[in-house]
Amino acid sequence: IPVVTTVTQAVLVAKAAPNLPAQTHINAAPEKKAEPVKKVPVKPDRHFELMCSFDMGYSNWTESGELALQTVAATMCMRKNLCLMLLGVPAKIESDALDKARIRTVQEFFSQNGLVATKSPERTRTLEDGSDPGVVCQVLLEHDRELRDYFLLREEGETLRLSGATRCLVDMLEQDFETVRDEQ
Repeated sequence: IPVVTTVTQAVLVAKAAPNLPAQTHINAAPEKKAEPVKKVPVKPDRHFELMCSFDMGYSNWTESGELALQTVAATMCMRKNLCLMLLGVPAKIESDALDKARIRTVQEFFSQNGLVATKSPERTRTLEDGSDPGVVCQVLLEHDRELRDYFLLREEGETLRLSGATRCLVDMLEQDFETVRDEQ
């Protein structure tokens, strides 16, 4: 390729040699290849669960169940972008009607606290052991980009700087809730 120093020379070379590759700049430096940008998956890799236990055969929660509901409500108030789903966990001998009544009771608790909780599309879990039946409160990260990205990047060994309030919430989620890994 001939080296040109003026626009007039460039036009003459272009007319004389139409098969030569076009140059956008005179004496242009070679192009650098861009490094691929690492994409963070859109879907979170985890959610957090806390069980609100109920008395066997009844639709009133236990003392520890009430503490669990208060913990979930505090968490949801700290981050309005979190999503809350409820999943029934009845004992084998309990009816579907009792399970639905418990879910409604928990929904009413959250509604009275200005929070929205919907029934999980997941299939009801049945207790196998002798633990208390109840309702699992699932805290989902789908609509909270900062928390979703934080956990995804941390899993890959990278860091994302968090504010003090968000760091406090992360600690709360990891200490008070059960972390459930979602399939990707």
